[in-house]
Amino acid sequence: VAFAWTAVSASLTTGGLANLAAQRLATILSPAEARFFVRRVALIGTTLSALLVAIVLTIGADRVVGLFGQSIDARAIGPALISGAMWSLVMLAVAALNGMHAAKQAALVLSIGGALQGFGLALGLWLGHGKLDILWGFAIGNASALAFALWRLSLLPLLQYDRKHALPYTNATPLGSAVTWATLATASVTPVTFAAGAIISNGRDGALQLARFHALEQLHQLAIYFPSVMAVAMLPVLTRQTFNGGGVSARRVVKVSWLMVGFGSALALVLAWNPTWLHQFVGNPALTDPAATRGMLMHVALHPSLSILGSAVLAQGWFASATLLNIAWAGMLLGLTWLCREEGAAAVQFARLAASGLLLVALSVLLWIAGRSAHSVRNLSSGKTS
Repeated sequence: VAFAWTAVSASLTTGGLANLAAQRLATILSPAEARFFVRRVALIGTTLSALLVAIVLTIGADRVVGLFGQSIDARAIGPALISGAMWSLVMLAVAALNGMHAAKQAALVLSIGGALQGFGLALGLWLGHGKLDILWGFAIGNASALAFALWRLSLLPLLQYDRKHALPYTNATPLGSAVTWATLATASVTPVTFAAGAIISNGRDGALQLARFHALEQLHQLAIYFPSVMAVAMLPVLTRQTFNGGGVSARRVVKVSWLMVGFGSALALVLAWNPTWLHQFVGNPALTDPAATRGMLMHVALHPSLSILGSAVLAQGWFASATLLNIAWAGMLLGLTWLCREEGAAAVQFARLAASGLLLVALSVLLWIAGRSAHSVRNLSSGKTS
């Protein structure tokens, strides 16, 4: 549960900011302008992270843990929140490098940062005597990863900044408004999911159901990590294609996404037919609910397509639309979880699956209509030129 706070802190502080940085930097032509923008984004991300830590300290960790059903030692909130803030800044640096089409540098920061993160965990396990020591080791690893990321960003003028792939973005949303919408969009996903987990903690066998939820969520976060990173990496590419290909690019993304849904769903059905093997392989004693596991695996099948479609929407600059859709998703998730709360962990998984299915359709329709409109405009423009 403490590790969940690292995901929550990123969602509340720099998750949306990373998407904005990757999208906006893809349209900046000058390396000097890119460096200035990175500094602004880094300042905003650091301020938001510090604000979140200050709010938690003001409210009190003992009250904050109630958001997760009062299931952890309040002392774990401190190192978990600090770790999350630092790692979210690392991911912000990765997004900035991706936005400048420096994919190799972004991969370097991500891989070395992950290794340093793992080293910190091992150090805490080796030198410590309990969970809190491991968490502080995790914080040390994240601090080292952040130092490495900042060093790579400091070399920005020396990095290969491929200006050939950048395009001017004349209709950009003002930065303050874009940051607000982007942050609200990410804040309505991960934190809301864990709030749904807290709902089932008040029902029948609340502690057991909450343990099942968090055990499944660990697997879910691991399974969607790589697709999430790839979606951020694809965002500047999709932004460029939005300007070059217009409607053709948007419709192609929709087609590919639904092919991925079909393949992923077929694979998930095979894996979920008898999830006992997964329970035995992981070895977590809380993994005992086949129905909840099936719901989690089916949602994992949808997530890569959701990530790509979400990046395509952000590439269009529709931060407000993405936020409103995510808020609708969050409302449906919480509502269905509340109605079916007696089903425990399975209620959260299937509520999320239903909400994500509708979001997938909504994003696809939005992009398809936009693609047709852009294609019609391009044809009219070509006709006038002729």
